[in-house]
Amino acid sequence: MASSLLLTILPEELVVEILIRLHDLADLARAASACKALRRLITSRAFLARLHALHAKPLLGLLQLERDRCRFLPAATATAAAVARASDFAFSFLPDHGAAAAWRLRDVRHGLALLSSPARGECGGRAFFPDVVVCDPLRRRHVRVPPIPDDLTAAVRRIAVEHFDYLLASAGRDGSSFRVVCRPKLPKQCDVTVFVFSSGSAFWRSAVLDACAATEKLFLPQSVHGYVYWRTHSSGRLLMLDTRDMDFFFVNIQPNNGLVPSQVIGEAEEVGRLAVFNIIFDVSGHKVELHSKAIRGGADEQWRHDRTVPLLPGYKWRIIKIAEGYLLLQGIEGHNSSWFIPGIQLQHFTLDLKTFKLERLCASTSRGQASRHHYRFQAYDNKLVVEILIRLDDLADLARAASACRTLRRLITSRAFLRRVHALHPRPLLGLLHLENHGCHCHFLPAEPPHPSAATAAAVARASGSDFAFSFSFLPGGPGGWRLRDVRHGLAVLSTRHAVTDGCFFFPDIVVCNPLRRRYVRIPPISDDLAAPIRNLGVGVKDFDYLVAPSGREGLSFRVICRPQLPMGCDVTVFVFNSGTVIWRTATLDACPATTQLVSPQYVHGYVYWRLTRSTSRLLLLDTRDMDFFFVHFKPMSVRWQAIGEAGEVGRLAVFNIAHTHHKVELLSKAIRGSADEQWRHDKTIPLLPGYKWRIVKLAEGYLLLEGRILGDGSSQFTSGDQLQYFTLDINTFKLERLCASTSQGINYHHQFELYRCFPPPLSFSRLEALGEPGQTATVKACSTQVK
Repeated sequence: MASSLLLTILPEELVVEILIRLHDLADLARAASACKALRRLITSRAFLARLHALHAKPLLGLLQLERDRCRFLPAATATAAAVARASDFAFSFLPDHGAAAAWRLRDVRHGLALLSSPARGECGGRAFFPDVVVCDPLRRRHVRVPPIPDDLTAAVRRIAVEHFDYLLASAGRDGSSFRVVCRPKLPKQCDVTVFVFSSGSAFWRSAVLDACAATEKLFLPQSVHGYVYWRTHSSGRLLMLDTRDMDFFFVNIQPNNGLVPSQVIGEAEEVGRLAVFNIIFDVSGHKVELHSKAIRGGADEQWRHDRTVPLLPGYKWRIIKIAEGYLLLQGIEGHNSSWFIPGIQLQHFTLDLKTFKLERLCASTSRGQASRHHYRFQAYDNKLVVEILIRLDDLADLARAASACRTLRRLITSRAFLRRVHALHPRPLLGLLHLENHGCHCHFLPAEPPHPSAATAAAVARASGSDFAFSFSFLPGGPGGWRLRDVRHGLAVLSTRHAVTDGCFFFPDIVVCNPLRRRYVRIPPISDDLAAPIRNLGVGVKDFDYLVAPSGREGLSFRVICRPQLPMGCDVTVFVFNSGTVIWRTATLDACPATTQLVSPQYVHGYVYWRLTRSTSRLLLLDTRDMDFFFVHFKPMSVRWQAIGEAGEVGRLAVFNIAHTHHKVELLSKAIRGSADEQWRHDKTIPLLPGYKWRIVKLAEGYLLLEGRILGDGSSQFTSGDQLQYFTLDINTFKLERLCASTSQGINYHHQFELYRCFPPPLSFSRLEALGEPGQTATVKACSTQVK
């Protein structure tokens, strides 16, 4: 009676304005049940159109498509639970359900589902189009889409069709009508043909695009603000169709650059703009970056950065898709977790594209089925699969993918793919090699927990404990005859002792080996024409400096640098062997007072340097590519511990200093080939952990190796029996990590530490082994460069 009285007092237009402003739709339902007059107003088409424009349709959950089946994952709301009980996602209400021509779910949008029956062409007969229905599984109602007229399909029926792509899109502002987009997948060299049905006009239209290289491979379609796009095989362009004007055009998309592990393309909140969503990871955690561009913009229009949205910490994230005004994200707890582990708990989140609010939607359990992943990969060409695999963050995921099927294993184990992996993922630091008695004995100190390489290092320690790896017992002549001289990138260079027989001087034998894989190659001897000047001096050689260094951008070949230590007054002579070219080269520098004694050779960005004992502010450098010498001045400082080596920036020389009373490392750098008046640049000051007495051990392998003794007994010396902790400081990220521990042998005890990293399969050995079996002498070409 009260509602009827309200309608007699107020006009209908004012009552409608009151009802449309109700915040809770449940209140609107109660009003509709109050009387027939209110129910007539609320259920009218004009009122419902305004209501749907003001209130977004609730997101109820996810539909998980598994082959020919569909499973509903409801959101954690009462409405979603009621929908799960009431809806029929088995689509048993459709005609001929359960017959041989079963229905297949193709797309879902705005609560409507698009299903098709298999075409007779897909079953081996002529290429007839499938039957198509659009249904509402909640109300169990459906409409059959009329067949495409013969005059539109005549050209396609003459060609064998592999299958059909279907897309369901809304039509009109209020979303009360829909469009069905159908594209038959035709063989190469065929034109692209797309059919579009509109429920508002109830007829089909077609658009045809001439075949070109970009249209040979088109992936699944997506709807964007009245347009439909397909990603092309080049992955840098989109083929778009305006479903209103039925014309095709191409749009260039923002390139991935190999740095973004997860990316989707869809509609931006602003109408008429295309959006690219990327998941990125930096020191602050995972974030979603949004870039947009006008769909019909100019060719020179740049992508605009619209927003960066932080994601929840503690999850490993990936983007599933963009649809219904949301970005669907999937997360698993732990950054090192794998998507391929069966039974792992997957959390599904939505990011509202209007408010950019992140909400948890539902959870599911990973099936981890290798056959299912293999089937999905089959839909893409090998180039795209490689781009997906190369973006996996965890190498363990890569190993699991390789074990899933033969196709993936063939791609992952190819030489080109492994080179890209090794370029993107730094080789893990496994521990320290402790050299005693000038390299005659070697002990491995593995990385200890919580270091990220602790598990791998423990496995290496168990293998080396069987007396085969770091005793180098696999080398010819027994372990006692070889002396370890240098270790870099997992390769070790060893030499025998030089000898003088019948007054004739002989260079030592040299081998480069991978102790982890027990493989070695004997470096060919230095040719007589290069070694003659040293032999003809008639003086004794005290010893040799040896270095092994990577060669080339990929680091799969190496250089061996050898310098005989000659008496005062002799020219400086350096020999360099390159495994890529398999030749020795030599460079000579005239003797001068500064070169009387050279010590501590180190490798820096393709250069080798020696410190000069007669000068505390100069270095002698050799460019191993051009084989020329030059001097570099560095800033002397009154510090006790100092290391000189390569900076994180290529082409720069770094000086790391530790002050005597301060727990911090200062970094100075300078261009190696800079001008004479260039000043040293102060780059960074890195604080160290308190409670330790620090000293620098060495700079190598991209790390500064630091030794710390816990303070407490008041002693300022490193005495025998002290517990020493070894830390590494990454010269790129400046992250300080504890590596391992050992016991001090006293400040005067002669010892040497080398950082040990694992090395990829020794592809660089193959060319040497082609000249002769490991351990045999090979004939090589010699080249001499004299620098005076």
